[in-house]
Amino acid sequence: IGILVSSLESVSVVEKDSIQQIQSHFLGTGTLVESLADISDYEESQVAMVLDIKKIDDNLTKKV
Repeated sequence: IGILVSSLESVSVVEKDSIQQIQSHFLGTGTLVESLADISDYEESQVAMVLDIKKIDDNLTKKV
């Protein structure tokens, strides 16, 4: 699967221990967010959403 973006500002390296899984009952079953990652590449810490590739694939290839 590929995701087309119009621009890419930066690519961050995320340590595995900085990724926090999210319980699906907090966001609902329809969300594509799988976890949150703390990114410390910048002066201020930032949070990124990690998407569930399987859910994206399932939603893009759903047969109607």
